[in-house]
Amino acid sequence: GTITIMPTTAATTTGNFTIEAASTSTIRVSSTLNVGGNLAINGGTINAVGTGARSVVMYGADNILGGNGITNLYDLTINGTIITLSGNVTTTNNLTVNLGKLLALIDYSVIVGVSLNNSGTITQTLGGLVTMSGTGNLGGIGNTTVYGLVITGTTVTLAGHVTTTNSLTVNSSKTLALSTYNAVVSGTFSNLGTVSQTSGTVTMSGVGNLGGAGDTTVYNLVIDGTTVTLAGHVTSTNNLTVNSGKTLALSTYNAVVSSSLANSGTVTQTSGTVTMSGVG
Repeated sequence: GTITIMPTTAATTTGNFTIEAASTSTIRVSSTLNVGGNLAINGGTINAVGTGARSVVMYGADNILGGNGITNLYDLTINGTIITLSGNVTTTNNLTVNLGKLLALIDYSVIVGVSLNNSGTITQTLGGLVTMSGTGNLGGIGNTTVYGLVITGTTVTLAGHVTTTNSLTVNSSKTLALSTYNAVVSGTFSNLGTVSQTSGTVTMSGVGNLGGAGDTTVYNLVIDGTTVTLAGHVTSTNNLTVNSGKTLALSTYNAVVSSSLANSGTVTQTSGTVTMSGVG
């Protein structure tokens, strides 16, 4: 059957809210649902409908969210001390982690329709993806560490430093505006769209590729991984640094450096051009 949480009132449970594994029920959230325990979607569906607040607020101390069912929300707020995913989650609007709170994605994936606002801590282990599917912000004053990050929304703008322990992908015709913040990428940074940065640093900390068919322009670029290989042209509007014992393989691509190219490791290039366009 179908149960609808109506827009005129908020519903609060101080304990668990569960859809059992054998259930085919649909819970439709068209108001605010405050959950003090687990929100366990082991079967069936929970989704957002209507035009009301349509918010789910997880406020418990140490609880789980999701399951084998379908968890499709509008706004999701993490206001509990530790909230751990137990299934994939989609928010068609915002996902917010409040100050001092922890969202452990484990190895599950999250799709965010607008902004992922983090004032607390986000962690993710092997295998999961965070997909930013709309125009909005990513990050905040908190610690944002994900496994894989995919930009499929028109424009995503960083609002804080971000670390990916595996890959970062910007899809064709999409924009990742790093703004003044740092990004650390432990695997491949694949760009088929546009990457821009006004200040801050992109650090390639592992073995992987950098760039692609898109326009990759960063402020500072640091090579701190064993071998980083260009997969497209790259511009650094300030400094490019290759740390000791590390290799930057430019391959057949061009690099433009507006200030200094500081190499304490190895830089190779089979064809293409390195242009020093400023004072450094």
